[in-house]
Amino acid sequence: MVILYIKSAFRYLRSNKISSSLNIIGLSVTFSIFVLLGSYVVNELSAGSNIPGYDKIYRVQPKNGSTICYKTYELLTGIPGINKATHLMETWSMKQYFVHNQESYGTGKILYASSSFFKVFPYKPVFGNLKNALSSPEDIVLTRSLSRKIFGSDNTVGKKLTFRGTNWGDIEYRVSAVIEDLPENDMLKFSCIMPQQSLTITDFGDERWGEAYYEAYVKLNENTQVTNIKNTLNSLFKQNAPSWLVESFKELKLKPFRALYFDNSFQEFILEHNSRNSVLSMGILTLVILLAGGINYINLSTAQKEKKQKNIAIGHANGASKLSVYLQFLTESILMGIISLAIAIILINLFYPLFNHLSGQSFSFRFFLQFIFSKGYWVVPLALAILSGVVIAVYFQAGKYHLICKNDKKGKEHFRSGLLVAQFMVSIVLIIGSLVIQKQNRYMLNRSTGYQKNDIICIPLIGELGEHAAALGDEFLKMPGVKNIAYASCVLGQETDSHGMSIFNNGEEKRVHYNVIQVDSSFFNLLGLKIIEGPGFNASSDREKHHIFNQTALKEFGITDINKARVSSYSNAPGTIVGVVQDFNYQSFHLPIGPMAFIYKKPISLSYVYLKLSDMSSGSISSILKNAEGIWKQFAPDWPFEYYFLDQSLAKLYEKDRSFEKISFTLTILAVFIACLGLLGITMFFIETKIKEIGIRKVNGAKIPEIVMMLNRNFVMWVIVSFFIAIPVAWHAMHKWLENFAYKTNLNWWIFALAGILALVIAILTVSWQRWKAAIRNPVEALRYE
Repeated sequence: MVILYIKSAFRYLRSNKISSSLNIIGLSVTFSIFVLLGSYVVNELSAGSNIPGYDKIYRVQPKNGSTICYKTYELLTGIPGINKATHLMETWSMKQYFVHNQESYGTGKILYASSSFFKVFPYKPVFGNLKNALSSPEDIVLTRSLSRKIFGSDNTVGKKLTFRGTNWGDIEYRVSAVIEDLPENDMLKFSCIMPQQSLTITDFGDERWGEAYYEAYVKLNENTQVTNIKNTLNSLFKQNAPSWLVESFKELKLKPFRALYFDNSFQEFILEHNSRNSVLSMGILTLVILLAGGINYINLSTAQKEKKQKNIAIGHANGASKLSVYLQFLTESILMGIISLAIAIILINLFYPLFNHLSGQSFSFRFFLQFIFSKGYWVVPLALAILSGVVIAVYFQAGKYHLICKNDKKGKEHFRSGLLVAQFMVSIVLIIGSLVIQKQNRYMLNRSTGYQKNDIICIPLIGELGEHAAALGDEFLKMPGVKNIAYASCVLGQETDSHGMSIFNNGEEKRVHYNVIQVDSSFFNLLGLKIIEGPGFNASSDREKHHIFNQTALKEFGITDINKARVSSYSNAPGTIVGVVQDFNYQSFHLPIGPMAFIYKKPISLSYVYLKLSDMSSGSISSILKNAEGIWKQFAPDWPFEYYFLDQSLAKLYEKDRSFEKISFTLTILAVFIACLGLLGITMFFIETKIKEIGIRKVNGAKIPEIVMMLNRNFVMWVIVSFFIAIPVAWHAMHKWLENFAYKTNLNWWIFALAGILALVIAILTVSWQRWKAAIRNPVEALRYE
């Protein structure tokens, strides 16, 4: 019996090539989108779950930050209920690489960790023993791919290599273990682990209370209450830590490891993180496209009512039961789903590199296959096919038609029209969303940051360059096309230091936190930052004592007179406020402007030199970069030349936003494409039912434009209804999405109007050719047998 149903389903597909092709194309595109986006969403939502015992891992952090000092970390070792503890730090080197056999290799992401790292994070070893893998200062643990890249083989335990970095110089390591490459949902995403104790050769200073360099993680015993651990830890901390540190940290918290992927207010670089709203938005888009594809399939199938009604009636005339007709519909739908899924897999293999480019991911084709088969998500397309088959069978009310059944019920026409309205409503919502996302991204990229970001090149002072910063700057100033130079500790928008200090103001002491950028006296003039109060820095400014705060800092700290306020430091050196800079956006527009300070330092102590250019033509830039590289090689011949355009560096803050924009735009096109497939199929079947009516109208003198307008009337009405339903849905959705930004664009009326016009034009273009062909058809062909 099953074989009979399958043969019948194949016969139906062959005898209805056009409708079957449209259905298969629509479902294949739908399933491809589901697999590509669904795998991404599931991967993001499962971030961190690859670590065995992840639910027992917590990060120990102060209330207002993510890092603690080594002395605080030491308190963890004596607390009952803590199984193991480890601390991590990312390398500070601006430039770093491995050297082996006189060849240089990129390091990827490096983490420094304590010897207990693999007891808290039990990664899978390929070679070597992880139990003591970080016990010696010379040990290093590599991932399999990095091991193969450097040594050409996987089993490299015992082999040596040299790490060269701008901060630590040359350090020789011995490979103690090799681990599997980290999965896509790993939150640490490192290429190698180095022992923290290897930095004892530097002046790193582990033993100080005030140097909060480390992220600390603990693994708790079974049935241990987190609240009890937290209370014990805070009690020990208040007993042992200096009062100023207690006041600065407020309290120590234990935050679940996996929660840090989405709920991580402090944008450090050790853990990967993402926006929960972005991932959930992607998930909603996935479900919407899946729903649209199912609606499209149902719409195309129910549009063939004449053929299907006759088939049902013939089947009943030959003794078919109601159940058998239902099963026939289900078989057709399941077969259609299987064929479409197979084609979708082929499409995924062809287009997953494009998806990686749009989303900024590095997924392999195998990753998507695992999502479909290993994780069992093939059930979703199959379930959609079965559900669609049930809906189609119910629509035709299997068992109620007779051989000459001609009755059509209004409810059925309204049902199919409602499905088409739903499809176009989804398309219009996506068009509006795509326009708003694009508008917000343009707003962020083009909105004034409060300083001049164009025509500026940033060059890192790595290696020997830092020792000759002043001389290097003099050489850069001599180059044609360079107007001015300045020095800073970072590239704006990339990173800043965070300080916790005491402010003495109006006879009171207050512990505060603020971001810090260290600069020389030329920095403000080069970037066009406005000093609105105080003399600012000058050549005689005192290192680390003179501060310039922004307006937000003064407001939050309650400073009304900068001459009467002082800033302390960990060594209690008095700091004076010598100026106030007008607020500017030094971070992403996702975040509001926070308190920040500039601290004066001499060029030799800073990390970047900024070059202000007078000519940004391509020829001039090429010449400047060539000359700059020549000067670089004079001072640091062993380091490859590096530079950053400041405006491009700032644009990197919005890479994920642009990826989301590209994906949403692509999804919008595909959703409209699926809707148009359904509309095209329905048009073809609709015209078949109107052939005789068209012939009669033409015989009675109707003109071609009148017939086309008559045929288009209902479809235009559907699009208009879809538009009015879509407006409140789209407005609410985009209003909620814009809440992710501290600075956002407006939801202008023209966005909604443009989306409606686009949907209407697309719908008319989709159906007009078929309707024009029907209108110019010779009426004799339709009426010859009447």
